[in-house]
Amino acid sequence: MSGKSFVKGLLAGAAVGAAVGLLTAPKSGKELRKDLADYAKKMSKDVEKMLAKAKTVSKETYAKAVEEVTAMYAKVKSFDKADMDALKKKLMGEWESVVKKLKK
Repeated sequence: MSGKSFVKGLLAGAAVGAAVGLLTAPKSGKELRKDLADYAKKMSKDVEKMLAKAKTVSKETYAKAVEEVTAMYAKVKSFDKADMDALKKKLMGEWESVVKKLKK
């Protein structure tokens, strides 16, 4: 193998490796926080839809709906347990505002 071929192969391999690394790298904290905020909004709407048919909504019923929705999202999204726990906590903190929306 000549020296030029080896160098070309080395450079090509480095370029492919860098591209794969960039494409598969985890998201930055800012991007991940934005994704989590976006999914929190979607999940909140899904919880509201689940509860819209109920005549009264207790905190227990709301918690069950939050559990169901987060379990559904956990199956299809690649958030880790800490992220999912943060989403659950955020959704549980919205209980009073969701109840007010449902009463309208």
